[in-house]
Amino acid sequence: NMAIEIEVKVLGIDQDKIVSLLQEAKATEKPEQFIDDRIFDFPDKRFDAKKSQLRIRQKGDKSIMEFKSSTTGAETEGYHIADEIDFGISDVEKATELLLKLGFIQTKHRQKKRKQFVLADGCKVEIDVYPGIPNLLEVEGSKENIQKTLKMLGLVGKECSWPIARVMEHYEKDPNKIVFE
Repeated sequence: NMAIEIEVKVLGIDQDKIVSLLQEAKATEKPEQFIDDRIFDFPDKRFDAKKSQLRIRQKGDKSIMEFKSSTTGAETEGYHIADEIDFGISDVEKATELLLKLGFIQTKHRQKKRKQFVLADGCKVEIDVYPGIPNLLEVEGSKENIQKTLKMLGLVGKECSWPIARVMEHYEKDPNKIVFE
Protein backbone atom coordinates (compact mmCIF):
# COMPACT_ATOMS: atom_id res chain seq x y z
CA ASN A 1 0.00 0.00 0.00
CA MET A 2 1.44 3.34 -1.08
CA ALA A 3 0.58 6.24 1.18
CA ILE A 4 1.61 9.85 1.59
CA GLU A 5 2.72 10.60 5.12
CA ILE A 6 2.70 14.16 6.47
CA GLU A 7 4.25 14.72 9.87
CA VAL A 8 5.97 17.21 12.14
CA LYS A 9 8.23 16.68 15.14
CA VAL A 10 8.49 18.65 18.35
CA LEU A 11 11.68 18.18 20.36
CA GLY A 12 12.12 18.04 24.13
CA ILE A 13 8.47 17.94 25.18
CA ASP A 14 6.87 18.00 28.62
CA GLN A 15 5.44 14.49 28.39
CA ASP A 16 3.11 14.62 31.41
CA LYS A 17 1.49 17.84 30.20
CA ILE A 18 1.05 16.48 26.65
CA VAL A 19 -0.43 13.20 27.89
CA SER A 20 -2.97 14.95 30.12
CA LEU A 21 -4.03 17.28 27.26
CA LEU A 22 -4.46 14.26 24.99
CA GLN A 23 -6.51 12.46 27.64
CA GLU A 24 -8.71 15.55 28.07
CA ALA A 25 -9.25 15.54 24.30
CA LYS A 26 -10.45 11.91 24.61
CA ALA A 27 -7.65 10.57 22.41
CA THR A 28 -7.44 6.79 22.16
CA GLU A 29 -4.29 5.64 23.93
CA LYS A 30 -2.40 2.64 22.52
CA PRO A 31 -0.12 0.57 24.74
CA GLU A 32 3.55 1.60 24.65
CA GLN A 33 5.55 -0.36 22.08
CA PHE A 34 9.21 -1.18 21.80
CA ILE A 35 10.41 -0.51 18.24
CA ASP A 36 13.55 -1.88 16.66
CA ASP A 37 14.56 -0.47 13.25
CA ARG A 38 17.30 -1.84 11.05
CA ILE A 39 18.03 0.35 8.06
CA PHE A 40 19.54 -0.90 4.82
CA ASP A 41 21.14 0.80 1.83
CA PHE A 42 23.44 0.02 -1.07
CA PRO A 43 27.16 0.40 -0.30
CA ASP A 44 27.16 3.70 -2.26
CA LYS A 45 24.45 5.00 0.16
CA ARG A 46 22.16 6.02 -2.71
CA PHE A 47 18.98 5.88 -0.58
CA ASP A 48 20.53 8.11 2.06
CA ALA A 49 21.63 10.59 -0.61
CA LYS A 50 18.01 10.82 -1.79
CA LYS A 51 16.62 10.98 1.79
CA SER A 52 14.99 7.60 1.25
CA GLN A 53 14.98 4.66 3.63
CA LEU A 54 14.58 0.90 3.42
CA ARG A 55 14.00 -0.64 6.80
CA ILE A 56 12.87 -3.68 8.70
CA ARG A 57 10.87 -2.59 11.71
CA GLN A 58 9.95 -4.85 14.61
CA LYS A 59 7.12 -3.32 16.58
CA GLY A 60 5.79 -5.41 19.44
CA ASP A 61 5.07 -8.80 17.88
CA LYS A 62 4.70 -7.44 14.32
CA SER A 63 7.42 -6.96 11.74
CA ILE A 64 7.25 -4.95 8.53
CA MET A 65 9.49 -4.07 5.65
CA GLU A 66 9.09 -0.45 4.68
CA PHE A 67 10.43 1.89 2.03
CA LYS A 68 10.06 5.64 2.55
CA SER A 69 11.07 8.15 -0.08
CA SER A 70 10.94 11.87 0.53
CA THR A 71 8.81 13.64 -2.03
CA THR A 72 10.15 16.68 -3.85
CA GLY A 73 10.26 19.76 -1.68
CA ALA A 74 9.45 17.41 1.16
CA GLU A 75 10.30 19.76 3.99
CA THR A 76 7.86 22.54 3.20
CA GLU A 77 6.85 24.87 6.04
CA GLY A 78 8.08 22.51 8.74
CA TYR A 79 6.17 19.46 7.44
CA HIS A 80 7.95 16.29 6.46
CA ILE A 81 6.22 14.53 3.57
CA ALA A 82 7.13 11.05 2.35
CA ASP A 83 5.85 8.31 0.06
CA GLU A 84 5.62 5.06 1.96
CA ILE A 85 5.30 1.41 0.93
CA ASP A 86 5.16 -1.22 3.64
CA PHE A 87 4.09 -4.82 4.14
CA GLY A 88 4.16 -7.39 6.90
CA ILE A 89 6.95 -9.95 7.08
CA SER A 90 6.91 -13.11 9.16
CA ASP A 91 10.64 -13.83 9.34
CA VAL A 92 13.00 -10.95 10.12
CA GLU A 93 16.15 -13.08 9.85
CA LYS A 94 15.24 -14.38 6.37
CA ALA A 95 14.19 -10.91 5.19
CA THR A 96 17.54 -9.52 6.42
CA GLU A 97 19.41 -12.36 4.75
CA LEU A 98 17.57 -11.65 1.47
CA LEU A 99 18.48 -7.94 1.57
CA LEU A 100 22.14 -8.76 2.25
CA LYS A 101 22.17 -11.32 -0.62
CA LEU A 102 20.70 -8.65 -2.92
CA GLY A 103 23.70 -6.44 -2.16
CA PHE A 104 22.31 -4.20 0.57
CA ILE A 105 24.23 -3.44 3.74
CA GLN A 106 22.80 -2.61 7.17
CA THR A 107 23.70 1.03 7.78
CA LYS A 108 21.74 1.89 10.93
CA HIS A 109 20.24 0.30 14.00
CA ARG A 110 17.82 2.33 16.11
CA GLN A 111 15.54 1.51 19.00
CA LYS A 112 12.86 3.53 20.71
CA LYS A 113 9.82 3.21 22.90
CA ARG A 114 6.69 4.72 21.41
CA LYS A 115 3.39 5.73 22.97
CA GLN A 116 0.69 6.45 20.42
CA PHE A 117 -2.54 8.41 20.75
CA VAL A 118 -5.20 8.73 18.06
CA LEU A 119 -7.53 11.73 18.02
CA ALA A 120 -11.11 11.69 16.79
CA ASP A 121 -10.10 13.36 13.50
CA GLY A 122 -7.62 10.54 12.81
CA CYS A 123 -4.55 12.59 13.71
CA LYS A 124 -1.83 10.41 15.27
CA VAL A 125 0.27 11.76 18.12
CA GLU A 126 3.32 9.72 19.06
CA ILE A 127 5.72 10.21 21.94
CA ASP A 128 9.06 8.64 21.15
CA VAL A 129 11.65 7.81 23.78
CA TYR A 130 15.13 7.16 22.39
CA PRO A 131 17.98 6.23 24.73
CA GLY A 132 19.76 9.33 26.01
CA ILE A 133 17.82 12.07 24.22
CA PRO A 134 14.88 14.21 25.41
CA ASN A 135 11.46 12.80 24.50
CA LEU A 136 10.09 13.91 21.19
CA LEU A 137 6.65 14.16 19.73
CA GLU A 138 5.50 13.31 16.22
CA VAL A 139 2.16 14.44 14.89
CA GLU A 140 0.90 12.77 11.73
CA GLY A 141 -2.20 13.62 9.71
CA SER A 142 -3.46 16.21 7.25
CA LYS A 143 -1.81 19.65 7.47
CA GLU A 144 -5.06 21.07 8.83
CA ASN A 145 -5.40 18.42 11.56
CA ILE A 146 -1.72 18.72 12.48
CA GLN A 147 -2.18 22.46 13.06
CA LYS A 148 -5.33 21.86 15.13
CA THR A 149 -3.48 19.31 17.26
CA LEU A 150 -0.40 21.54 17.76
CA LYS A 151 -2.73 24.34 18.86
CA MET A 152 -4.53 22.10 21.33
CA LEU A 153 -1.18 20.96 22.77
CA GLY A 154 0.17 24.53 22.94
CA LEU A 155 3.01 23.69 20.56
CA VAL A 156 2.38 25.98 17.58
CA GLY A 157 5.69 27.36 16.29
CA LYS A 158 7.71 24.65 18.07
CA GLU A 159 7.48 22.12 15.26
CA CYS A 160 10.44 21.03 13.18
CA SER A 161 10.80 18.83 10.11
CA TRP A 162 14.27 17.46 10.82
CA PRO A 163 14.87 13.87 9.89
CA ILE A 164 15.63 11.77 12.96
CA ALA A 165 19.34 11.59 12.03
CA ARG A 166 19.60 15.36 12.40
CA VAL A 167 17.79 15.21 15.74
CA MET A 168 20.38 12.63 16.91
CA GLU A 169 23.25 14.84 15.77
CA HIS A 170 21.66 17.82 17.51
CA TYR A 171 21.87 15.85 20.79
CA GLU A 172 25.40 14.64 19.91
CA LYS A 173 24.35 11.01 19.46
CA ASP A 174 25.48 8.62 16.73
CA PRO A 175 22.60 8.69 14.21
CA ASN A 176 23.60 5.23 12.96
CA LYS A 177 23.36 3.41 16.26
CA ILE A 178 21.04 4.38 19.08
CA VAL A 179 20.02 1.38 21.14
CA PHE A 180 19.04 0.68 24.74
CA GLU A 181 21.91 -0.96 26.61
